[in-house]
Amino acid sequence: MATSFAPSIALNVVPSARVIWHLQADGRQTAVDTGALSTAAPNADDYVVLAETISKEPLGPFTRNGDDEWSNIVAWVHHGLVEAEEAGITQANAEEMARGQNPTAQRLLGATGEFGSRLRLDSRWMLNAVKAVGNYGEAFERNLGGSALKLQRGPNALWSRGGLMYAIPFR
Repeated sequence: MATSFAPSIALNVVPSARVIWHLQADGRQTAVDTGALSTAAPNADDYVVLAETISKEPLGPFTRNGDDEWSNIVAWVHHGLVEAEEAGITQANAEEMARGQNPTAQRLLGATGEFGSRLRLDSRWMLNAVKAVGNYGEAFERNLGGSALKLQRGPNALWSRGGLMYAIPFR
């Protein structure tokens, strides 16, 4: 016996979620980050976000076209948060690591070098970013892993832990 279905296309995430919530559809395919909408459903326990990955859209920080300076800052903050995780720099220990003897941490956190000036930022820009949000792993856990989604790191893990994440060296 074949299963039949009739596709319905919604151009906006929220209306497509409402279609399911009001029993006009039995399921929904979406990017994993928008699966969090099921936690806002009227009866959230009635919904399941499946663990299977059926597509691989890259998701990440985006900036508008034509603002190269801002785009560079956003890209380098991302690289810096990944580098911080690789170097064991956390929200809790960032200040201490900046004062320590690790040359990678010193360079990343602005204790040595002039990297920030290349972006027209002060030398503490990455230290301030890590202190504000933590390293990449801490931010992922807080917003996706420890959230209602309970996402595993998977390809978002560091390359040294079986994932795809690695940073461009700060030099």
